[in-house]
Amino acid sequence: NDLVWTTKRLGAFIEAACLSEEEVEVLNDWADRRSPAWTAEHRSMSESKVGKLRTKIRRKYDVVQLEYPEIFPPRNRE
Repeated sequence: NDLVWTTKRLGAFIEAACLSEEEVEVLNDWADRRSPAWTAEHRSMSESKVGKLRTKIRRKYDVVQLEYPEIFPPRNRE
């Protein structure tokens, strides 16, 4: 997982990134370590859509991280 979440960081990111409702659902599942398949099944989405939403979340994180590096550490890109 290239993004590490705390409750405080998660809430701050959702607010700072202006996430859509679907992005928030995917992010919350991701933060809870749910698989893309689990999210797709329980959110009535395709796995492809979940993957695209995760990519959008990563991009938004990168933008927010540059603005607020004291709150959001750089992603682990290993």
